[in-house]
Parts: sequence; structure tokens; C-alpha cells
Amino acid sequence: MPYELAATQPGITPGQAETITQVELFGTHLQARETGGDFRDQLVVSGASGAVSFVVTLTNNYLHVTTAGAVTTVGDRLAAGTYAVSGTDSDTSGDVGTWSYTLVVTGSSISCTRSDSGGVRRSNSGHFDDRLRNCDPWTEPHYTTTRFDDHLRVSDDGVVTEVGGSLPAGSYTVSGDDHDSYGDTGTWSFTLTVSR
Repeated sequence: MPYELAATQPGITPGQAETITQVELFGTHLQARETGGDFRDQLVVSGASGAVSFVVTLTNNYLHVTTAGAVTTVGDRLAAGTYAVSGTDSDTSGDVGTWSYTLVVTGSSISCTRSDSGGVRRSNSGHFDDRLRNCDPWTEPHYTTTRFDDHLRVSDDGVVTEVGGSLPAGSYTVSGDDHDSYGDTGTWSFTLTVSR
């Protein structure tokens, strides 16, 4: 049965169904690291009389909306991007409306801004290798070198190796950018100091 309003309320004719209006039209913005299994939000509407049921008509594999309007992410973290769902809603009095929800996910900074240092070694101590330390527990970054040194190489997964045999005393520095599959980015630096 449609929601009936008293004739004294302006703008509504008695006996007509009222339109349910979505209160928050957009959704939310999050960084990729905030979208894991703990993300929850709620669709909010006004103009309803009684319990509201939500039906999804435009869906995706990343957002789940329950019939009660609870919004959650599906699976692990989401990559940077825009995720939208929409549909219709109705209440127990026959009032109807439409809703939409958009989640905008942005990448964040990989928080390893300090220099990763290979420390000090003697020039005659033989072959050297090390690994860049990942300071961010949320991600497994890939490393790109932008400042090169002929004596050090850094692989895509952060393994640092010495090139060309024993190095004379001095400091050797390489640095670059890092990124992950979620759109997070950062920078890194590695210095090897060789003593006599």
C-alpha cells in the first residue's frame, strides 16, 4: 500500500507513493590500503516509511551491497580506481527510489623514505649482496632505478648486488622509484660504504 500523507503536508497528494531519496549521493574516497576486508559503509535514505530494501541493478566484482544497504568491499585491497554500484530501493509501504554508490580509491605513498643502507664492508671482503628493506607492511613494491652506479645493481624485487668485483674504498649510491599493483608509489635510496 502506498505511503499516505496528511493533506496538510505541502507538495504531496494524499494516496500517492512518496519518493525515497538517497541522502549521501556519492560514496567515499579511500586510499588503497584502507580497502581490505574491514571496509564497511551504509546507504542512507530519507522519505521512507518502514524498512527499506535495496536491489542492485548495476554491479561489479569489488563492491557488495546487501538488501539492508550495507556496502562492503569484496576480497583483498582494491587497486586505485573508481568503483560504482547502483540500483533501486523500496519500503514496506510501497515507496520507491533509486540509489548509487561510488567508491574512489587512490594510491598512497609507500612509506619508506629513509635511506636503506648496506652499511660498511672492507674492500677485500669479497662479493656483496643485500635487499632493500620494505618499510610498508601493506605492499610488495617493485623497484626502478633512476640514479645508477656502475658498481651496484638493484633488481625489480629489491635485490642489491655488487658488479665488477671488489670495490675500492668509497661510497656507492643508487636510488629510484617504487610502485605496487595497488597504485601506491614511493622513492628509495641505497648506499654502500666500502672501507679500506
